[in-house]
Amino acid sequence: MGDDPKRGYGVAAGWHFFLSCAKDDLSWGAWLAWELESAGYHVLFHGWDVVPGSNTSTHIQDGLVNAERTIIVLSAAHLRTLDDSPGWQAAIAADPSAADRRVVPVRIEECDLPGLLSRLAPINLFGLAEDDARATLLTRVRHTIDGRAKPAFAPPFPRRSEPAAPPRVQPAFPTAAHIASHPPGAGTTSHDEADVGAEPGSPVPARSDRTPTGTTMTARLDDDPSASADPQRPTRPGATGTPAPCTATEADTTTDAEADSATE
Repeated sequence: MGDDPKRGYGVAAGWHFFLSCAKDDLSWGAWLAWELESAGYHVLFHGWDVVPGSNTSTHIQDGLVNAERTIIVLSAAHLRTLDDSPGWQAAIAADPSAADRRVVPVRIEECDLPGLLSRLAPINLFGLAEDDARATLLTRVRHTIDGRAKPAFAPPFPRRSEPAAPPRVQPAFPTAAHIASHPPGAGTTSHDEADVGAEPGSPVPARSDRTPTGTTMTARLDDDPSASADPQRPTRPGATGTPAPCTATEADTTTDAEADSATE
């Protein structure tokens, strides 16, 4: 891959990324550099490329001059020392409008981007599992290089979700015990049955679908002392409020008079 033992790994071919991180985040820097180089990128990482006898200033200068982009690993630890790392400021100064996307913030912790970095869209890896973090890193790096995030496949047609229909409750299976305790027609009472079981003096229920019978109406009038009696209507003997029937003497007298009339 164009190794140059005098200058460092991959310099002859140029660097794709110069990776800057705090000392407390060297493990993250190593993981990021490994994944990027496994994907075919050249990464200048001071944890690997600043070896005994190397000049740290030369290392930073090589990254700013020879690398296409600078990755800044952002965490609370790095934010505390960010002002002491002039490299990223020089990278922003070289591309103030971010048209070439020369500076790529990668957040490994949820933290606010300070100053000039707040204008740049970051790659967020915090809270992700390793496989998800790897896929996010490589996908977003590819978007940075291409300058576009168009998917490789057509997105699905957006459909508005319909509200779910209320669940239908299935009736319980009628067991033999249930049928025995709830026979058909149980709990229902006809109007005629209600009339037979009514107490004397109870009001007569209104019924438009029933033709009153003489017997029923007579029973209601007899039971109600305030009801007016019809002298032409046959009534039960001894009923209160109704004319008494003819006595036996009156009947005999009427019969004798009719006999005398017939003889004359």
